[in-house]
Amino acid sequence: PRGCPGRPAGRARAGPWGLVLLLALLALPAARGTAAEAGGDGEIAVAEELRGDPRVGDLAARIGAAWIEAHRSLRSRFGLRPGRLPVAWRITGRLPAPPGDAGDAGRFAAGRIRFEGDRVLVEIPGPRYLARPSRAGAVVLHEAAHALLASRRGSRRRYEEIPPWFREGLALLASREGDSRLHARIAVTVLAGRPPASFLRGLGAESGGGRARRPSPAESYLAVDLLALALGESRFGVLVERLAEREDLERLLGEEWRGGAAGFRRDFAAAAVGRVDALAPPGAIDDLRRAVRLLEAGEPAEARVRLGRLIDGESAPALTATARYFRARSLLEEGRPGDAAGDLEALLAPPVEGLWEPEGLIALGRCLAARGRRDEAARLWEEVCERFAEDLQSVARARALLSPDGEP
Repeated sequence: PRGCPGRPAGRARAGPWGLVLLLALLALPAARGTAAEAGGDGEIAVAEELRGDPRVGDLAARIGAAWIEAHRSLRSRFGLRPGRLPVAWRITGRLPAPPGDAGDAGRFAAGRIRFEGDRVLVEIPGPRYLARPSRAGAVVLHEAAHALLASRRGSRRRYEEIPPWFREGLALLASREGDSRLHARIAVTVLAGRPPASFLRGLGAESGGGRARRPSPAESYLAVDLLALALGESRFGVLVERLAEREDLERLLGEEWRGGAAGFRRDFAAAAVGRVDALAPPGAIDDLRRAVRLLEAGEPAEARVRLGRLIDGESAPALTATARYFRARSLLEEGRPGDAAGDLEALLAPPVEGLWEPEGLIALGRCLAARGRRDEAARLWEEVCERFAEDLQSVARARALLSPDGEP
C-alpha cells in the first residue's frame, strides 16, 4: 500500500527549529479519454460520508482523468495494462496509516490498493486532496503502477511474490516522485546528525512474503532507479512486463545482471552510497548543520549566508528544500514576512508534496496575516487541519493561529 510510505507520526526537533518528517506527491496533468480505455467502468465511487461535499466532483474528475493518463504512460513505459483482475477506484474518508519506518517521512495515508473480491480496488482519501485536488495527480500515477501490476499478476498471492522493495520502487519511479522522497530521507538523516547514507539497509534476499526487514521507500526507489539506468529504458521495460506476466524477479535479475540477483544486491549496496553522498556532500552538510546551530544561538544573518550557499549553489539537491525552509523561518522571525514569503512560495511551488509542506503552509499563512491578508492566511491554516489531521503538532499550531487572538 502507498501511504506517503514511511511517514512517522512524530518529528525530530532541533530546538525551536523543528523538523517535520513529511513527504509526498507529484501532480499529473489531466488527460483526455475514458475510464473504459484504462480498464475501469467509467466511474469513481465516492464514500457516502463525502457525497455532500461540493468539492468532491472536481476531485473525482481529476482522478478519472489522471487514471487515463497513468494507464497510457505505464503501458508505454513498462508494458503495464489491466489484466486478469479489473481495477476500480474509490474516494474514501481518511485511511489508516500504513506500518511506518520512524525515520522515513511520515505516516499519512495518501492512498492504497487492496484486493476486494475479484478486483483490485484503489482507495484515495478525499480529505487529503479536497482542498488541493492538483495534489492527487501523482498518487493516482503511483497507485496505478501498483494496481496494474496487481491486475496482471491476478491475485494477492502472486502480487506479493514480488519483493516489496521492487513494487514500491517501481511506483515511485513511475510517478516521478522518487527523487523528492530520496532527498527528504537524506535531509532527515543529516539533520539527525547521522551520515547521509546511514539509512541504507541493503535489499537482503527477501521475497514478497518473507520476514526480512524492508528497506525504506527511498532506498527502494534508489534500487529500482539504478536498475533501470543500468539496463536502459527498453530492457527495463521488458523486465517489468515479464514480471507482470508472473515471472520471478530473482530469475529475471539472474538473466540481466552479471552475478545474478545476489550480484545486483552487492552492486547496489556499493552504488547507492555513492549516489547518496553525491546528493549531500560533506561541505554542504557542514553548512546546514552550522546554520541550524547559528539559528539556535540567535545569529540569523550568518546562518542565512550558509543557507544561501545551499540554495543558490545547487551542489546538494537533497538539502536545498530544507535550507529554504530554515531561511524562510529566520526571515519571518526577524519580521520580514515579504522576504520569507518568497522562499515559502518557492518551497511549495513544485508539484511534489515535500518534506516541509504543513510547516510551509503554516508559515506562509503567517506571512500573509502579517501583511493584512488574514482571510487568505486562514484558508491555508484550515487546509493544514484538513489535509494533515494526523500531524497533531501542525494541526495544533494551525488551530491556534485560527483563533481570534492567534498571533501571526
